Amino acid sequence: MSQEAALDHCFEPREEFPREYKPPGVEIRVGDLTEWTAADAIVQQCNCLAVRCHGLSARLAEKYWWADDYRLRRPVRNRNLAVPEDRAKPGYINIRRNPTGKKPDMIVLFAQYDFGIGGHKRVPDGYEDTQEEREQWFKECLETLGENKKYQNLAFPYKIGCGLAGGNWDHYLPMIEDFAFKYNKHVTLVKKI
Repeated sequence: MSQEAALDHCFEPREEFPREYKPPGVEIRVGDLTEWTAADAIVQQCNCLAVRCHGLSARLAEKYWWADDYRLRRPVRNRNLAVPEDRAKPGYINIRRNPTGKKPDMIVLFAQYDFGIGGHKRVPDGYEDTQEEREQWFKECLETLGENKKYQNLAFPYKIGCGLAGGNWDHYLPMIEDFAFKYNKHVTLVKKI
């Protein structure tokens, strides 16, 4: 093969990467997460106890009713507290597929037991629900999500786990960056407009 033919071969179009391929890593964009359809899935953090959503979860539930985990839980005597058998387990994820077949799907990380900043012990279930536990659960959720090959392009809310949940962004961001590189994922952190 001549040198010219070898070079021509190097530049032939390849179908190696899908059109929507994005390199692994983390980027920050400004926008409305509820309107973010460029990702395979939107990732959010939810608690394990409540039956009603608040904050970003409420906004996402308005648009993506099929992805609201809270509505599937039965309350204890009209309280914002699920009966024990309906409570999620911290450190687990739930993947909700978009029934229209379009993007995005919704991925819920159960990385906090109680709602709010934690440590209240509203329910004596054996969880302290400290910030350290929440960070460990967040890491476990990311590991589970990382093993799922279907989702390569993900949208997270900017400062996930640090709004109503009260986490420390200086701890969460490095976990997200490590996740993106370890599992070859592209994460867009969507900052509110």
